[in-house]
Amino acid sequence: MTFHFKTPEESPGFLLWQLTNHWQRLQREALLKLGITHAQFVVLATILWLSTTGKKEISQKIISELTNIDKMSMSDLVVLLLGKKLIKREKSKMDGRAFSLSLTDKGKKVALKAVPIVEKIDMDFFNRKTPNLMQFSQIIKKMIS
Repeated sequence: MTFHFKTPEESPGFLLWQLTNHWQRLQREALLKLGITHAQFVVLATILWLSTTGKKEISQKIISELTNIDKMSMSDLVVLLLGKKLIKREKSKMDGRAFSLSLTDKGKKVALKAVPIVEKIDMDFFNRKTPNLMQFSQIIKKMIS
């Protein structure tokens, strides 16, 4: 058997995997103090952000499309966040088949505490090691679109 890369360190996929594991570990440890996972944070922060844009109704579909979280995982996250009383779900006024999600007071407090924690980790992690952060971000955006 032959490998395309001579060493694992030459494989961009392997390096990306290591990088994301390291970054996720930092996020996980910080968010544990607030009782949420990083994926739960992403949903809370997305609802928080969308609510500031004047969006009338925020559906699971909108959050899923914006975050690239698959529908099944999104459903699981919504159930967990409902159970933790961090979000509430109401029948959509615009689509009888859909639900609108919003933060509870508790959820808003958790999200507002979590955003600066997550952003600080991002800034420390990426700024310290990535002098061309904007260029790096543009490359990532191209790769995921």
